[in-house]
Amino acid sequence: EEEDDMVVKPRKASTKGMMADGGHGRRSKHHNPWALEEAEALVEGVAQCGGGKWADIKKLGFPAIESRSAVDLKDKWRNLLRIAMLPSPPAPKSGDKKREIPASLLMRVRELAARAAKNRPPDGRSNRGRSRLPNESP
Repeated sequence: EEEDDMVVKPRKASTKGMMADGGHGRRSKHHNPWALEEAEALVEGVAQCGGGKWADIKKLGFPAIESRSAVDLKDKWRNLLRIAMLPSPPAPKSGDKKREIPASLLMRVRELAARAAKNRPPDGRSNRGRSRLPNESP
């Protein structure tokens, strides 16, 4: 048999196992803007447990943030820190009154960030995952 006689048909892309998102394996999540009550609950949780303790904050059981994941809390805290540390508050866009964060809440975010920075080791790294030396106290 000669190779010229072989006909190669293009294969159809298989749709087996594809998901509704186009086959990328992860469904896209809808954007779910934060309500002021949720941001306030997050700030209160950080005040009680500290930043970085997202699972502990979830365990506090604040109804306002029960539908948010620990990763959602982390992302929102990071964004609150960014806004709070701006030299001047961002000018609200028209129709953005709902999403405006009160200056008092931003001030509390700054205070909590300053408290966390004061408790951080001088090298700026966290103590997570660091084993203690035998002569270090717990």
